[in-house]
Amino acid sequence: MPPSTSQSLALQLLVSPGFLTVAPCILHADDSWETLSARHFDSARPPWILPEENERLNVLKSWLQGKRYVIPQRECFAALEALTALPAFVGDPSRPVSWSETGVSLSFITTDGEAGVAITPVLRDAGGNRIPLFPNAFVEVGASESLVHDGHTGFYRLPGGAPAWLSEWVPGPTIIQVDDLETWYDVRYPALAGWTEVTVADSRTPELHRVPVQPVIVVEEDGEALLVRTAFRYPPGRALVTTAGTNTIAEGRIRYLRDPEAERAFTQRFWVQMAEAMRDLTGAWRLTGEAALWFLDETLPAFRKEAEIRAPERYRHFPFIIGEATFHLDVKLEADWFRVDFHIEVGKRRYPGWEAFTAWKRGQRYVRTKGGFLRIPAAMERIAHLLDEMSDGRLHRARAHVLTDLLREHSQTRVDAPARQTLSSERQQTPAAPIPLPQGLQTNLRTYQEEGFRWLVSLAEQGFGGILADDMGLGKTVQTI
Repeated sequence: MPPSTSQSLALQLLVSPGFLTVAPCILHADDSWETLSARHFDSARPPWILPEENERLNVLKSWLQGKRYVIPQRECFAALEALTALPAFVGDPSRPVSWSETGVSLSFITTDGEAGVAITPVLRDAGGNRIPLFPNAFVEVGASESLVHDGHTGFYRLPGGAPAWLSEWVPGPTIIQVDDLETWYDVRYPALAGWTEVTVADSRTPELHRVPVQPVIVVEEDGEALLVRTAFRYPPGRALVTTAGTNTIAEGRIRYLRDPEAERAFTQRFWVQMAEAMRDLTGAWRLTGEAALWFLDETLPAFRKEAEIRAPERYRHFPFIIGEATFHLDVKLEADWFRVDFHIEVGKRRYPGWEAFTAWKRGQRYVRTKGGFLRIPAAMERIAHLLDEMSDGRLHRARAHVLTDLLREHSQTRVDAPARQTLSSERQQTPAAPIPLPQGLQTNLRTYQEEGFRWLVSLAEQGFGGILADDMGLGKTVQTI
């Protein structure tokens, strides 16, 4: 503070609606005062000069040029540190400013008014005593804390989190017209009650209740498509509400507060599962074909524990064929061809394998069959290249190794006993003795020509045909003669 002399530096505050005017002045020992002007700076060092070491007082140096500074109420809080650095008064020295840093609370009370509901702010000190609010009172809402001026000489700090529109209701009272009550009950009343105490003393304002939210997945039919949307119940078991709309759910004189964070968290988890699906103009997911099957098989069961499923009965237990699957091949040898019947075995029941393989090649995850929808096993991908060799249900005897590869490389693949015996005999055939060149041959063959000759002979002995496709001039004719 400035040194004690016959005169000292002080701040005169003038409060008006929307503004706080600050006028530096000289306060004399007899409590008279005069506005600071240029003549007060004639002395090289006035007795009330600001000490250099006081950082807060240095903030005021820009103000001390004999001018009045008008501070909008929304900026008063930023200037509070400077305003508390010097003695201050409102109007005249007989009304010194009082500052309160802690223990002050601002609450509200509702009462019946002639045209609606009256909302009156109530300011109390740390002891619970009511502090009057005068016509020039105001609130400046800050991010971490707020500033309240009682319209007289008091300035008070409040904890943060106040609604930004709180300044509209001080000094009050504010009358909420009957036509505006629904908006008040749904928007500002819950926000105000979430920040401070609201005492209800009127005949209209409902009680606010906070209850757990029950997520609901609604499934409806639309022709061959499924329409899927999320909704919620407050409290569980009551009427449905959608993700958009009101902040509260009205039930007589009770309003249930919605939990937007819980709704948003559930909806986002659900959206991740539905990312590939299309939404219509109503916001519902429209699912057809494979997407609908995937939803009923994978997505819906994943949410059964946390959400109520509201769907037609037949979709609650849809006929999916799911379980550990093995691939079963019935193989018969007909002349030079293996006849291959391919089945997928799930729970000791067989389902058509070739239909499932064809569907899988088209990118499907399910195939409709007797008894429901078969989920095509993921192991299909591992044997697809082998099944491609016999996709028409036949495999030439010369390609018998494809079947043996299925047996050797894929433990889930089985072949019945007769087919296994046929394949075993093919594998166990002893290598043929070296084939000699014809005795009457009157020429010498090159090594590759001898190999081509013996290859053609071996094919003929097994009943197979072949094509010799060497380049011109390499002696194909002599090999075939």
